[in-house]
Amino acid sequence: MKKYLSYIISASIALSVIVIDFISKIIAVKVLTFGEAIPVLGEFLKIELYFNTGMVFSFLENAPKFVLPLASFVMSILIGFMLFRYGDIKKRPIGTVALALMLGGAIGNMIDRTINFPAMLYTGYLPQGETNVGVVDFINTEWLFDILHMPNGVWNIADGCLVVGTIALAIHLIFLDKDDKKVKNQKEENQESSDNNDESLEESDEVKND
Repeated sequence: MKKYLSYIISASIALSVIVIDFISKIIAVKVLTFGEAIPVLGEFLKIELYFNTGMVFSFLENAPKFVLPLASFVMSILIGFMLFRYGDIKKRPIGTVALALMLGGAIGNMIDRTINFPAMLYTGYLPQGETNVGVVDFINTEWLFDILHMPNGVWNIADGCLVVGTIALAIHLIFLDKDDKKVKNQKEENQESSDNNDESLEESDEVKND
């Protein structure tokens, strides 16, 4: 029953990410104009419509079209397997939530990338004779990407969940998972010591009885 609760919570998180990402992309396509940046927090945060033909943050932007949907599908399957195999909201809450965020982000971009929706809703002008292709991005933080020496600082909710989930998972594996293993080993040692004590008591009783 506890395992099913983890599945329900994980599925709810992933589904929420998919729905929020999907709706936000539709709003971006219908409201924003391609290439026009709208300042929200000055240079730190802008809203700008962009169609990403690569993966997260334009990685593999020039790859053949069939590669990216396939990569998204494989990524979703791998994350889903890890969540099914290792997800436990009680024992590993941070790791489980991290994987659920990553799964939602991967599926969100996979849907967008595979069926070209909601990008196809855009009726404005795209440069260089392009049609409505690519994943919808609209959150512009170019200053951060300039610091990190990374191209294209425009991303979406799914990208953000993938990054946050990856960082949280790394924190879990590097720091928290070691503590969990120490606690588990300590429990096993205590249990083994208790079993040995019980065996010693049983042997003592047998000697007395003899």
